[in-house]
Amino acid sequence: MAAHLPRHWILAFVLLGLIVGIWSLRRRPQQYPSAYVSDVAATLWSSTAVVRQPVATLGYGQRVAVLRRVADQAEVRTDDGSIGWLDARVLMDPALWQQAAALLARARALPVQAIGHTRAFSNVHLEPGRQSPRIFQFARDVPVAVFERKLVSAANANNDSPPEGASEPEDQQPKDEDWLFVMRREDTGATPAGSASVPSSSVVSEHTDTGAAIPIAGWVLAQFVALDPPQPIPDYAGASGLSVVAWVPLDPAADPDGEKPQYLVAGVHGEESRTCDFNALRVYTWGAGQKRYETAYVENDLCGQLPIRVRKTPEGTEFSFAEIDQNNQERVYRMKQTTVRLISSDGSPKGR
Repeated sequence: MAAHLPRHWILAFVLLGLIVGIWSLRRRPQQYPSAYVSDVAATLWSSTAVVRQPVATLGYGQRVAVLRRVADQAEVRTDDGSIGWLDARVLMDPALWQQAAALLARARALPVQAIGHTRAFSNVHLEPGRQSPRIFQFARDVPVAVFERKLVSAANANNDSPPEGASEPEDQQPKDEDWLFVMRREDTGATPAGSASVPSSSVVSEHTDTGAAIPIAGWVLAQFVALDPPQPIPDYAGASGLSVVAWVPLDPAADPDGEKPQYLVAGVHGEESRTCDFNALRVYTWGAGQKRYETAYVENDLCGQLPIRVRKTPEGTEFSFAEIDQNNQERVYRMKQTTVRLISSDGSPKGR
C-alpha cells in the first residue's frame, strides 16, 4: 500500500526528515577549541572596552573554551560557565601544554646536577634555543634545580634580553649560547644528586612570578642562572681557577661533631670548552683530624657530559658520566673512603 502513496506525501516525508535533521544539528552544542591559562593569575574581563568589569580570575593551568579571537584578545568560557575576555597571549594550545607536561615529567626523573636562582626575569623555553616556544617566565631570584646543559647556535636570536635588562650590541653577541635544563625547585632546601621535580605559556607575560607552588621545567639561557654551590666548593674551586658547572654529594664523612658532606665537583678549567659540559673534576673530602676539607682527587683534560649519576655498590660509591669525545663512552669512578679511582665498565681498576 505504501508503494501507492501519492507523490506529494513522499515529498512531505522527505521535507519533514530534512527539517528534523537541521533542527537536531542546530540544537547540538557547538564545539570550541580548548586552551590552557599559562599565567599565574589572568583576569577575565566583561568586554574589551576601556571601561569594563572583572568577571573572574583564572589560575595557571585552568582549561577554557575559546569562543572567538579579536586581535590579541580572546573571548573564553570556563568550565563553570563564566564568559569573558582576556589577553590571548596567556593561552596555551593543548599540544604545547602536553609537550610542557612531558618536559616536566622528564625533569622529575633526572638527577639534580646543581642548584641556583635566576638573576633576572628569564624566559623558559620548550627546547634550548631562543626560537623555541616559550612556556613561562621566571622572575628574579626564583630557585631552580639544574639537570642538563646544551650549546646551541645563537643565530637570529632576538627573543630574550640579556640579564638585568641590559642590551648587547649585535657584534658582541656570541655565536653559540649555553642553555640549562632547569626546574623550579619545589623544595628550596634540596641538594643535587637526587631526583627532583604543569606547564605554562607560549609567550611571556609581564607579571611578577608569584606562583612559587607551580612546578615548571624548561630550558633557560645559562647567563640568566646563578649557581649556589655550598661551602667549601666556592672557595676551593675559586682558588684553583675552576668555574663550577655541577656538584653532587658523595658518602658523608664521620666527624665527632656530626657527619660532613663530601662532594664531587665538575667544572671548566681554563678556556671554556665549546663542546664539553665540563673538562675537570675535583673531589673534596672532610678531614676529621684537621677539621677541614681537603682535595682528594683532581682530573683535568677530559670532556664530560651531564648528567653525572651516583650509585651505591658493595665496593663503594660509584659515579659516572658520558665522555663526549670518546663516542659517548661512559667513564665510571669508584670512591672508597677518600680514595677515588677510574674503573672500567666491568668494575676492575683501569690502568693499574
